[in-house]
Order: sequence, then C-alpha cells, then structure tokens
Amino acid sequence: MFNIDDIKKQATEKIQEKGSDISNKVLTLKENIGDSVESTKESVNNLKMSIEDTVENTKGAVKDFNVVDKIKDFSLNATTIVSEIDAHLVDKNIPYEVASFRVSANVGVVAGMILDINFTKTTNAKKTSDEIRSTKSSNDYLEITNPQTGKTYKIAKAAVANKEEVKIRDSETGQILVANSKTGDIIRIE
Repeated sequence: MFNIDDIKKQATEKIQEKGSDISNKVLTLKENIGDSVESTKESVNNLKMSIEDTVENTKGAVKDFNVVDKIKDFSLNATTIVSEIDAHLVDKNIPYEVASFRVSANVGVVAGMILDINFTKTTNAKKTSDEIRSTKSSNDYLEITNPQTGKTYKIAKAAVANKEEVKIRDSETGQILVANSKTGDIIRIE
C-alpha cells in the first residue's frame, strides 16, 4: 500500500526542488530586464547627444554658408542677366521684351535659387498684331448698307461664298436688300 508519509515527503522535496528552479529563473529574468533597461537608457542618451551635435553642426554650417550674402549676389547677377537678355532682344529686333522677373531662394538641407523671367510683346508688336487682327476680321465680313437708312449689316463671307446675290432684311424698314456677294453693292430693294 501507499505510505502517506513517504508521499508527503517526496512531494515536499519535489516542490522545494522545483521552487528553487523557478526562483532562480525569476532572478535571472529580473537581472536581464535590469541590464536591458540600463542599455536602453544609455542608447537613448547617446542618440540625444548625437542629435544635439548634429543640430550644432548644422547651425555652424548655415552660418558659414552666409546665406543672405549669397542671395544678394545671385539677385544682382540675375538683374544683370535679365538686362542683357532685354538688350539682346532689342538688338536682334525681336518683338518681345522682359515683362517681369522674380528671384526666389530656398534655404534648407537642399538649398537653391531660381530666376523666373516673363516676356511680353513690345508695344509696337502689340499694335501691329491688333492692326492685323482688325484688318483680317473686317476682311472676313461682307458689309451691306441700306442706301435709304444708312444702316450697315455685316455677313460672314463664308456664308455667301457660292452665291452671286445676297438677300438680307433691313430690321428697321422690313425691306429686303439684294446685294452683290463679292462687293456688297445693292442691286435692288424688294
């Protein structure tokens, strides 16, 4: 049969044996966690010091870069370039001139400056273009004038291209004007 005292003794020994293993594992785990926390604190402090050094180095680099003086020099050179371009356009009798220009500067990790030039037609070129447009637009229409009222009507030449005569109703008198489709001269009034 079973001896209860022996079973109690064996159980107690096993519990003590296992308990001491568990305690040892808990102590080892606690030590490892403590080491990891210290290591993490040290890494964070090293990272913080590295960032502070980088910020200080960047400040020094920007001061050494002398940004404002470089922008001033670029702006002055840009103005000279724009003036030369404008003079070149005039010398070559090109119908454009510099309308405006803009200098833009960015300062940062990647710095840069931009010269943006806008051109426009010269005053004489604009006048010539306007004259050509007005001449062209008046050539696109046939003008028919009622000799009795003096009122003039415009008809697109494309609309009467294949006809010899054109008929149009005078809105004031109700008369029908019959005109030559090439010249606009009145042939008869109906």
